[in-house]
Amino acid sequence: MKPYVAKIHVPMYDWDVYFYTNKKRALPHIERVGFASKSLDAWHKTNGGISSIDAESHDAFVGIFSGPIGTTRHADTLAHECVHVAMAVLARAGVLIEPENHEALAYLVGFLVNEYLTSAKKRK
Repeated sequence: MKPYVAKIHVPMYDWDVYFYTNKKRALPHIERVGFASKSLDAWHKTNGGISSIDAESHDAFVGIFSGPIGTTRHADTLAHECVHVAMAVLARAGVLIEPENHEALAYLVGFLVNEYLTSAKKRK
């Protein structure tokens, strides 16, 4: 079984985003990637949500440990972490997010949430 619930490719920016809901399965995968120890410590300590990116490989990692898929807390954490990932991806692509120019952020967050939910539904 794969350690992640979903792996979403974002073609426009050429990033892969991995979503995890089980910390025991997530940590070995995250550790293999070779995150800095500060980031790994945060992954070990969190009981809610967390996201990290690897700019070199164009990979992003999202942990949602706040409750089962379908619960309000899970949905809140999913949206929250997708905003972090989307902001990081867009920043590295040179897309400025400003109050009068945030459509790219809105579309990317919507894409990530929709793809995650579609993938999670298929796994059930």
